[in-house]
Amino acid sequence: MSRLRSFGMNGMLYDVVALHGFLGSPDDFDINPNLQVLCPQYDALFDEDLAAFGTSLPTAKILLGYSFGARIAAQLKILFPEKFKTLILLAGHLGLQTAAEKGARLNWEMELIQRMSHKESFLDYWNKLDLFKADEPLLEVENLEYFKKYIERFGLSKQDYLINDLMPYKDDIIYVVGERDNKYVSYVEQHIQGKFSVMKLKNAGHRIFRDQENINNLLMSCL
Repeated sequence: MSRLRSFGMNGMLYDVVALHGFLGSPDDFDINPNLQVLCPQYDALFDEDLAAFGTSLPTAKILLGYSFGARIAAQLKILFPEKFKTLILLAGHLGLQTAAEKGARLNWEMELIQRMSHKESFLDYWNKLDLFKADEPLLEVENLEYFKKYIERFGLSKQDYLINDLMPYKDDIIYVVGERDNKYVSYVEQHIQGKFSVMKLKNAGHRIFRDQENINNLLMSCL
């Protein structure tokens, strides 16, 4: 598979730029090996800012993001609408609307950062969240200190509400959710349905990137 991770390749048109989720890695995506794919690390995102990270990425026909990566991808589409034609969001939240919601989320994020100081108990807590009850558990994760940066810099409590800014590109956006992901099925029904094209994957939970066959079929249909 062409899973390139270097930057500064803006002279080349890629088929897919794929952004992984929280606690994930570029290896999470098993995308068709016949496609030109970039699955970047997030070092540039944390060392600089979102605009610099987006500038470092190559132009691509499809920008794909899962969960945390979907939230980053949505913001990149707003910043660089001509650089990424089709935006595919895999179970990503597009922003809280009220100060109360953001305050409650911030409290949970701070608790999560504290829990990440103890890997075994953190993984037990994380796998038992209702969000993942339809998924196989995450068995291992390296360098939790690194993943704390995801929350500190780009936690949902700090993210703008993105739906209104995405509406000019609604015809370019596909939102994908697993039918067994009860939280995000409800989110789609309340916030996404009627705004963007929605695709539901049968038997999939929140870790929807693991449904490799259907994700690859979707990618091929968009090229």
